Amino acid sequence: MEALTGIFQKPFVRRCTIILLVLGAFTLSVYIRILPALRYGEHLPGDDPLLHYRMTEYVVKNGTLPSRDPYAWHPWSYNPNYVLPVLHYYVGAYLYKLSKIFVPDLSIHDFCVYIPAVFSSFAIPLVYLIGREVWDESSGVFAAFGLATVLAYYERTFSSFYRHEQFAIPGILLSIYLLIRAFKSEELYKTIIYSMMSGFASIYVAGMWKGFRFLLDGYALFMLLLVLLGRIDLKSELSLSITMLYTVAGTLWFSNLAYTFFPDDLEAYIAYGAILSAVMYELLPRLKLKVRYRSLFSILLSIIIMLFPYLGFGTPLRGRLLRVVNPFTEFERGSVVYTVAEHSTGRLFFDFNFLLPIALVGLIFFTKKWEDESSLLVMLATLTSLYFAWSMARLPPLAAPFVAVASGITWSQSYKTLKDRIKTVQRIKQVRAKKRRKAKTRYDLLISPLLLSLLVITCLVGSSVQTYRLIPSLAYSDPLDPEWQAAFKWLRENADSNDVIMSWWDYGYWIVNGSMRVTMADGLTINSSQIRVIAMAFMGSEEEAYDICMRYNISYVVVDLLGELAGHSGQLFSGDGKWVAIGWIAKKFTYNPYSPKTVRQFYQYDFRRYFQIRDSQITLNYMTALNVTLFKMGIEAGYNYHILKYFRLVFPGNLTEGTAPRVAVFEVIRTP
Repeated sequence: MEALTGIFQKPFVRRCTIILLVLGAFTLSVYIRILPALRYGEHLPGDDPLLHYRMTEYVVKNGTLPSRDPYAWHPWSYNPNYVLPVLHYYVGAYLYKLSKIFVPDLSIHDFCVYIPAVFSSFAIPLVYLIGREVWDESSGVFAAFGLATVLAYYERTFSSFYRHEQFAIPGILLSIYLLIRAFKSEELYKTIIYSMMSGFASIYVAGMWKGFRFLLDGYALFMLLLVLLGRIDLKSELSLSITMLYTVAGTLWFSNLAYTFFPDDLEAYIAYGAILSAVMYELLPRLKLKVRYRSLFSILLSIIIMLFPYLGFGTPLRGRLLRVVNPFTEFERGSVVYTVAEHSTGRLFFDFNFLLPIALVGLIFFTKKWEDESSLLVMLATLTSLYFAWSMARLPPLAAPFVAVASGITWSQSYKTLKDRIKTVQRIKQVRAKKRRKAKTRYDLLISPLLLSLLVITCLVGSSVQTYRLIPSLAYSDPLDPEWQAAFKWLRENADSNDVIMSWWDYGYWIVNGSMRVTMADGLTINSSQIRVIAMAFMGSEEEAYDICMRYNISYVVVDLLGELAGHSGQLFSGDGKWVAIGWIAKKFTYNPYSPKTVRQFYQYDFRRYFQIRDSQITLNYMTALNVTLFKMGIEAGYNYHILKYFRLVFPGNLTEGTAPRVAVFEVIRTP
């Protein structure tokens, strides 16, 4: 046993072992992420990945993004160069062409299916490197396996989920790792080089995902924390300032950020304030002030700079970005932000499961290295990312790497304690043997560290099992069900190529991808006013809906009967469904159904205008329903009652006899 231990203590053998373990974690990460495609087919989920696939395909074929999306947001459309994260599509197109060298028959569709599983896994070696830098190698290895298997990272990086996160998060980790190396470099020129490299990594993230603000604002807050603690020095000041200034300046390289002039946003002012605070902290000693006053004065100055956007000198936070910072933010009546599932609060224990408690223990261990800038930076990143993961349901992948690092520290400490106890037991045994006493092995010394180590391993295994069990529920894909496919086929065969289709915004991507017809709105939700117009058409009278259809030159209306009028119950007019979101955005409700403060009043007053509750049974209030276009469409398609005057049911769905129809297509009657 001792000989075997001695072999692993050799630097070369130890290094090779760690490389193999990290490669194993990387391979495991790729494998579990491609399982949905291997099991259920190579399909893209029916939401944002469809848009990103279409834009990547356009770049591959034309070399640039279109100046106008011909299928979305009729009649205004939009310029993808000013709205979408442009670097995503150029990097995707470049990687596709690179992949074609090795797989000549690879299609763009299949590339978009598999690239999330592969590229997101590059975060595995990076999280190992961060864990190694802030603690030790064993914590880095555990963090690598933790990130590979935790649901929080898996749920938005598995195969087919072709979105921004899998490209951006490895860039975030790379920027942080390079900044840590800048802190630890002894030569100033190396500090500057690493800081510049960290800045370039941040610029890459800025072109990929709006989540780059986590890096920029996180670095600014970290600099302010160092100023407040009186621990800012030339090296940390240079490292953070170079990285932040590179990031802000780099946003002008990307048309979507340059169009809104990001350097004038609040997030940029936070960086300006932090840099000015650090500079003033260095200059104030000339005024012979005490250190604590230097810190407070510098922080106060930075706060004044950060308030500039609210004084008319910049752009303050708004919309969903404001919701990330403060999930309790109240928006105006009818706000779309309330209705988007991704904007709701997260489920931390569900997403992180068994890794969360051991990560919290790891945060306690972090305090042992409070004086180390690198450890303090990662601890701050862990706490802030966990807060954001709670404040918005789409952000757990951002926190996953840092939770993995913190849990790795817990494993490292438990393993180190167990190893030390084993050595203690062996020494006791040797001492007793020398004194020719009967050696009594002190196994009691091993109980607590052994139990802690087993608990940590059990948490990792439990997290992996939960992720594996949820693969079927996560692997939803674009073929949808036969009724949707039949509806798309009907539109392709019967609708003219210039016909415009109105549906609720959730289904815009589906319709474009399935029928290649123009839609009035899609899942990009860039035009809240037009979404409200659609909501008013559905929740208003038939005459109001017809007037809107005429004004927007609508030819067909597509209704997801089960999604909009049945919801999870699966039964038409059960009171559940997206009609609640549609009614809220149309401003038909007095009380907000999405606010805990008013949800009770909503069901007590607003809900009862549309549905009756008698003996615990929910039934449609026909006095109101017959004045609501969406309900009338549901009645005609679901019950075959011909009550519509301005719309003709042309595709009734109901492909399976004896079941309620899923989707219906209505034609707008031009001469009723």
